[in-house]
Amino acid sequence: MTDQRKQLGTLIDDHILVSGKEYRTVAAEAGVSVETLGKARRGEKINSRSLRKIEAALGWAPGTSDHILAGTTPPAATDPGPLLVPRGGRPPIEATDPELRLEGKAPLRDGELLEAWVRDDGRWHYHYATDDLDLRTAFEAGLSLEDAVRKLRAMAAIHRSDM
Repeated sequence: MTDQRKQLGTLIDDHILVSGKEYRTVAAEAGVSVETLGKARRGEKINSRSLRKIEAALGWAPGTSDHILAGTTPPAATDPGPLLVPRGGRPPIEATDPELRLEGKAPLRDGELLEAWVRDDGRWHYHYATDDLDLRTAFEAGLSLEDAVRKLRAMAAIHRSDM
């Protein structure tokens, strides 16, 4: 298994995690078996037709996996993903003090900041920041803090791989 194939598998798995969908749902949306999706997630080789179907189900631009496997920058995704706001920019909800603010303490690591606000629709709006990234997105209120942090880290890893 090549490093690029392993990276592709990790990115596929991260995108599925961030989506909140079950693996079998993504496999059905892609029109591939759960076993084929599992191989792709583990970085094993699958046929190119199945890989194209998985790309489409994840909202990736056609050929993204080819770029990842070649070690080049993939094209822009068809699904824009989480809201990435330039440093210094703030969505309106952040004009108020956060209801939750953690910096560098569990479940976070040193250098990570997490702020959260409850939105009118009952969802939590999160601001996750590290030295090189500001990420803002919303999750359902029932999501545990640990799961929210895990999803935010996965989103950050995906964003960094697109840089």
